Amino acid sequence: MSEPKKNGGQTNNISLPAEAAALHAAEVISNFILFYPPDVAKEALWQLFNASMSGNVADDWDCHDRSNMLLFYRLAGELVEVLPGLLPKSTN
Repeated sequence: MSEPKKNGGQTNNISLPAEAAALHAAEVISNFILFYPPDVAKEALWQLFNASMSGNVADDWDCHDRSNMLLFYRLAGELVEVLPGLLPKSTN
């Protein structure tokens, strides 16, 4: 019987050698940018944020939950903007 996946089934680079992990990270970033360039990703992020704030689930949030969602939205938007700069120059 196999062990249950940790981290919600997400990829985990911990066991990869540093160089392989860096290559994997660059590939993940490249794929993300290919399908979601920063302007497209920020628009999708806005749509998700807007839906979450106006949906029924937001009615159950307190001021702390709303504050956390606002912070996540801001930080995720900043991350999307800098992702292309994280790639090695040969993969840009």
